[in-house]
Amino acid sequence: MTRSAPASWSEALTRLRAALPAQREGGHQVGSLRWLEKEIERRGGRGATVRNIIYRDLGTAEDKRRLAALLDDLARGAGMDLTLPDAPDRAADSAPHLSLGKRRLYRRFLAEVRRGKRARMLLVAQPGAGKTILLDTAAQALPGSLRLRLEGEFAPALERLAAALELPAGLVPHWTGRLDPRAPFAVSGEIQRELSRQLVMALAASEAPALLLRAGTHGTLGGEPLRLPGGALASPAAWTWHHLLLPLAEQGLPILAALSDAQDLPADLGVYGEAQPLPRPSLADARKFVRAKLPHLPPPEVERVVRQSGRDYDVLSLLTLLAGVGAPGADSAADDTLPPLSDAALLDFLAALDVTFSAEYPEANLEFFGAVLGGPLEERRELERAFLEGAGEGRVRPTRPDLAPRLLARQGDAYSLRERQATFARRAVRAARAQGDPARALHHALRGELWDEVLDLPATGTALETAWQAAQTQAVPAEVAEVLARQLAAEYAQRGSYGHPAMQAALELLAASADADARAWAAVKRAEALIDGGHYAQAARLLAGPSGHDPLTCAERALSQAAVARWEGQLDLALSHLDKADAALQGARAGGDAAGAAATPAGRGAAALAVKARLWRALCSKDRGDWAAGLPLLRSLRADPDAAPLQQARAAYQLGDALSRLGQQGQAEMALSQAAHVLRASQAAPEEEARAWARLGTVRRRRGDLAGAEVALDQAAALAPDAFTLARIRSEAVPLYVAQGRYDRALAAGHQAWEVFARAGSERPSETLYRRLRAECRLALVYLARGVGQPYRPPFSGATHDCADLHHARTLLRRVQADIPPGTEERLTSLRLDTALALALSTPPGPEARAHAQAAVRGAAHPYQAAQAWLGLAETELRCGQPDAALAELNRAHLAARLSARLAGAAEWDEPALDTWLAALEFAASLDAAPALAWDGLNLALARPALQRFHPELAGWAAGGLSARGKHAQAARLGQHPLLTPADAAMLGCRPSTFSCPKETP
Repeated sequence: MTRSAPASWSEALTRLRAALPAQREGGHQVGSLRWLEKEIERRGGRGATVRNIIYRDLGTAEDKRRLAALLDDLARGAGMDLTLPDAPDRAADSAPHLSLGKRRLYRRFLAEVRRGKRARMLLVAQPGAGKTILLDTAAQALPGSLRLRLEGEFAPALERLAAALELPAGLVPHWTGRLDPRAPFAVSGEIQRELSRQLVMALAASEAPALLLRAGTHGTLGGEPLRLPGGALASPAAWTWHHLLLPLAEQGLPILAALSDAQDLPADLGVYGEAQPLPRPSLADARKFVRAKLPHLPPPEVERVVRQSGRDYDVLSLLTLLAGVGAPGADSAADDTLPPLSDAALLDFLAALDVTFSAEYPEANLEFFGAVLGGPLEERRELERAFLEGAGEGRVRPTRPDLAPRLLARQGDAYSLRERQATFARRAVRAARAQGDPARALHHALRGELWDEVLDLPATGTALETAWQAAQTQAVPAEVAEVLARQLAAEYAQRGSYGHPAMQAALELLAASADADARAWAAVKRAEALIDGGHYAQAARLLAGPSGHDPLTCAERALSQAAVARWEGQLDLALSHLDKADAALQGARAGGDAAGAAATPAGRGAAALAVKARLWRALCSKDRGDWAAGLPLLRSLRADPDAAPLQQARAAYQLGDALSRLGQQGQAEMALSQAAHVLRASQAAPEEEARAWARLGTVRRRRGDLAGAEVALDQAAALAPDAFTLARIRSEAVPLYVAQGRYDRALAAGHQAWEVFARAGSERPSETLYRRLRAECRLALVYLARGVGQPYRPPFSGATHDCADLHHARTLLRRVQADIPPGTEERLTSLRLDTALALALSTPPGPEARAHAQAAVRGAAHPYQAAQAWLGLAETELRCGQPDAALAELNRAHLAARLSARLAGAAEWDEPALDTWLAALEFAASLDAAPALAWDGLNLALARPALQRFHPELAGWAAGGLSARGKHAQAARLGQHPLLTPADAAMLGCRPSTFSCPKETP
């Protein structure tokens, strides 16, 4: 309907009546006041509002909207255009108490949003100036907008924002859990920056109408001070600007932000323009506010409330509500003048209000609040509804959050406050559980001191940390505190965060318990922490103490003893301890797992530990090279519904590592990628996540994805929490740098890693010895590749002559060979094999090179290692001028590859790097005797999609060898191959090949 100019309600009604035909309905003239009142009541409104709106322009937005709709219907029936004041389709009508200045800012912002512009507005005002009123108005006009209120502890608000953006549920706890008061300030600042960066990325991609943001006067994140990326302390305004507003400045999402101060903001706010100040309400604004809230309040009472408010919206809200209560003594906002209330229904309402809303949960949806009240809010009196205001999209919040508790505190013994609040708290717990919000359920259980509910709720993540913090400040019964301590310690232990202060505090509480089982369990967790740090002897001594009577604790003790034995290389002893753990778990199941219920949130102690025992058994089988036993276990654990996401991720990591050792690089990459991402989402220890990324980098290198490998290794290095972990990653990076031909960087990384391992030998003797030897072997690869003059990428050619670099490579490799301890562990047999093959490659053609390659064949522990060894021997035979012998070894390598695939449960092996080497050697070995067959094999290899990343190396290797023999036409033919890109063709002929100088060797 067209409205050309506003008119008063009475003028509009006069015009309408003149156009209406004379008609009676229900005993009243259509369009009369009596008829309008009856029709409004029929439509669900209150008839008494009609006269107030028409003659005094007093009424709520909902009442005005209902009356406007009725008058519009009448005008439409009469075929006329009707002009109404404050029409319900005008956005500002949703807040009739909006002042002119705020309305001007609001309309400007809304107009920019609706025109599709990148709307930006920054408001600055002290508390009480009406920031929330303006933001609420925008939320009603732009349904679906994202709301963010940063005040006090930021984490709950950020979690709600992450949920609205459909980000992973554990994102915010993942980053806040890494905040450590002992860490450098710059580290805390970077953690906060990374959390906000991920939120900003999601905000930038959001299709929400707008972001409506408010920052208060004080704040923390994860209990720690707010910091900027460099580590400097930040006010909420500065934190909001640097972490959210500035990164979002050039994005498309409209932003309306209200800050409490601007002193920490830069002078130039860029696209946000000038910060808009919001003044305190004028007398006219204050009167309008009171009339909108209490349209029936007499004018003298309105003036009294306005006069006493001091032009502060917060105080105005309080006094308005007190005026609505109609109690005497409302002349001051001080607590000692708040009146006692005799209205039992109102007291119940206030108790429900106090239980439902808090600083952590300032809002609730109508269904939730109705469940706490015991009935719909719509059925409550207008007086009670006045204590609430809309928060957008079916949500409400208290108009004045501190009013209900202050009024209740004045009631004394006349009202059994604690009993009523306990009733409402129990309802709130049930409502939160019904809405799938266990964190809120736990919050209400803790506030209401409902300890039975606390113990029954599945507390994890941020909710568990909140419960633990509450247990430190409330008078919590000892048995409840100990259960929370066990839950918290179990959670941190599962993440691998043994050094976190909260876990240490929980273990200290349990160590002082009167319960022997609790003390024994705490000792096991302390032993786990020692094992995690590589202090195996100390852990063993701690595990030798009293075991208690709890079968689950006995099972965890046996698992820790198995871990010590495994890390010390005593695999048979480790399996013996695992048998003891299985027996203890059977006893726990027979006893109903009562003890387990105290250790894990969902009472799944035996199930969770059984998964852990199976994982350790799989690891022992993997260490022994018993793939037939280990692989099925790891595959089942990776998808086991009884396994927690962290356990599934750990199984995926170990499965990926095992598959990579059996020539299944594609499956290995998928498993390791899953492990890395789930470990991050599950808040695993940084060291554990770093190992997964590092191993993923190695697998990508083996698949020829050098760029992807470097990204993964860089990610791992960024996560490394200590020098030892960083050294492991640097050592893993050495073969990548050698493959890229970056020898100086490879030498630097290898040397840095070696120094760390050499110094750490006393702490982790067996582990650091292996790491040191592996680093030396990788350093030898640098000298090998530089001595041969070829980056270490397949197909790789061994030495044809000697030089200083090759001599030094052999010196290093002989030292490694001499220091490898005896044993049949997979990593030791793999190190022996790699050392022998590298010695063969670094030795010029002759008996010595052949002897090293034959030693590799003899030391192969399983088919995958055998395939590598036969390929190495074939390469050596070819350099020694024995192509027929090389072909025989290549046939053996083919057979070993098929056996390896069968061992891994695959149809064929997936090892593009070795396949490339094999194809190149077959081409070189058969070119003279069977050239057609040789060319068919090479063309087949160049057509295989699986070898796509290695096509340039393979074609270049073959073309280089052909050119060295004078077969330039055939080399050129490779360069014109239709399957190769111009970039690939440009690489041809730039590599030396194994058969460039064939000769017989006696």
